[in-house]
Amino acid sequence: MNTNTPDAGALNTKLMIELVGADTGFSINGFTYARCGAPTIAITVQGVAMHGFSDAIVGGGLSTPKAQINIYGCFLGTKIDGTSLPTLGNTGAAIRVDNDNVQIGGIQPWQRNLLSGNSTGVLAGSPNSTVIVEGNLIGTDATGALAIPNGTNSNWPGLLLNANFPGLRIGCTGAGCTAPGHPSRNVISGNHNVGLGIWDGPAQGTGGIQIKGNYIGTDWSGTQPLPNGDAVGGCPTYCAGIQLTGSSSVATPASIIGGSNPGEANLIAFNNGAGIISSPQYNANGAIGASFDSIIFNNGFDGCPVLF
Repeated sequence: MNTNTPDAGALNTKLMIELVGADTGFSINGFTYARCGAPTIAITVQGVAMHGFSDAIVGGGLSTPKAQINIYGCFLGTKIDGTSLPTLGNTGAAIRVDNDNVQIGGIQPWQRNLLSGNSTGVLAGSPNSTVIVEGNLIGTDATGALAIPNGTNSNWPGLLLNANFPGLRIGCTGAGCTAPGHPSRNVISGNHNVGLGIWDGPAQGTGGIQIKGNYIGTDWSGTQPLPNGDAVGGCPTYCAGIQLTGSSSVATPASIIGGSNPGEANLIAFNNGAGIISSPQYNANGAIGASFDSIIFNNGFDGCPVLF
């Protein structure tokens, strides 16, 4: 089990179980949980490395009753030692959320996951879901200092929120934002195109996403560049730490990126593109509200922190 908090750096996890698929384009998933009207259940996937699949972990079934899915201490898309594979880790998502409530990582060191080398680390977006992502490395190796990009085959973000719902939290909340070791911090860095994307579709803007206390574009320490946006061979058209795009209705309450309370600010730095890039209609429709309370510096586009 890993014993390091995000402030302490590398994952020192020593996994013993490695599941290797043989995805040949036929959507062979590693672990699928599905229900057909069964009573509410809780499932925990813990301490495994998984690669060679379409989606490593994917949910399915009815929107009610919900299952509680916990994903702890896994390496999804890398070798069992947290280093890169010669080919893509998983051709789909490391974790694809569908309707259920999902806890990805957590505030205990042993709960932290490594989600790298996939089309996307997490694909989440359902009005029926509560999704919490905290304490993970997304787009790096296990040291948190080298890139293993998500999105090289798809240009998808390292973490893709395919809607704008209040049940989504990336990083800390409340007193957890000042807890010793910053246990809820995600490092979302080294991804091919965008670190974190909110791709909001029509009529999905109920708002309220919380994105707080994360490092986006830096290594685990927050001092060294580990940019999102692959500058080798040319960055894709839209590279950024965070990308906001879509055409939803006005979001109420506003979604929150950062915050004014201690520990809530995201550190968004060194990305090959703007720190935050937003489509004009997304901003006009109120989907991001008024919260850019983050530390944004040394990003691309001539240093422009936010590009509309």
